[in-house]
Amino acid sequence: MIMNRKFILILFIFIIGFGSVTAQKDFRDLSEALENKTTAEVLLLININLTELPQEIFSLPNLKTLNMGNNLITTLPENMSDLGKVENIVLWKNKFTTFPIGLCNMKSLKQLDISDNPISILPPEINRLQNLEKLVLSGTKIESLPNEIAELPKLKYIYLRDVNLPTAKIRKMQQLLPNVEFIFE
Repeated sequence: MIMNRKFILILFIFIIGFGSVTAQKDFRDLSEALENKTTAEVLLLININLTELPQEIFSLPNLKTLNMGNNLITTLPENMSDLGKVENIVLWKNKFTTFPIGLCNMKSLKQLDISDNPISILPPEINRLQNLEKLVLSGTKIESLPNEIAELPKLKYIYLRDVNLPTAKIRKMQQLLPNVEFIFE
């Protein structure tokens, strides 16, 4: 019993001691993230009237989450794949009228939230997002999903809250993607 307590205490000290070394920090300021390039994994540039993706973001080698929600962005650069480790992009409530095709080259992308943008079409190139698990299209003007979306082997969830899709199209999508959960709320 005493041995178990010592082991647990040592394990606890080990975890606490090394936890600060690997702790993830959310950066809400690009200049602060740039000062901490190697540790910046999460960048939250929310509601700051951005009109384009700051090029300095490409110098953050370990960035995994990029949230640029509630801004004024209308396009993204073609070289989005240069953000090689980014797994999660949040672009809700911007000004995209077309789907940013550069996103389709992001091999590590697992979660994409492009909700509340007036886009109406997903490009067939979306099939390049082979690691995509979650796609949030809520509040868009999406009229249907391309057949190529069925080529996404890891896709688990599609969020379609406040998307006016006819019942027939919803059924077709559900048949096309039987292992995907469609969420309408």
